[in-house]
Amino acid sequence: MRYFYTFLFLFVISACSQSSSDDNSSAKTELEGVWKRCESYPDQTYGKIMKFSGNKYTFTSLIYLDSNCTTVEDVWFESTRTFKIGDEITTDSGLTAKEIDVIDSDGETRLDIYLIESNNLFLGGNINGDAVMEGRPTDLHFEAVYEKQG
Repeated sequence: MRYFYTFLFLFVISACSQSSSDDNSSAKTELEGVWKRCESYPDQTYGKIMKFSGNKYTFTSLIYLDSNCTTVEDVWFESTRTFKIGDEITTDSGLTAKEIDVIDSDGETRLDIYLIESNNLFLGGNINGDAVMEGRPTDLHFEAVYEKQG
């Protein structure tokens, strides 16, 4: 019987220590979900979709057949990365935004900022493109609005 209680005690301690993990890969953030932006030009319509899930970030650039971004013609680019939300900052325009660091698969870190107002996401412009700016942006790009989907 003495061994039974020893085993039970060790089992409970082991189970408790496993449940207190520091892994944030499944923790939801305020960015959780799908955000979409549609850009129509005379000859082509492009869409950008950002999906945040846990600490994963997937960026997809699409070409659409229609100006409402409903019918996909082609997937132009797609990349999955990880991200980490940092501190609040005050932008050059006086708004309070948050820092976000996006880590590419090759280890390169893109520093950016973001602000959510209602169902709109505004970025500093460093995590959703091919070019990487030097340092972290200090203001938001309000002409590039991502709308929360669903």
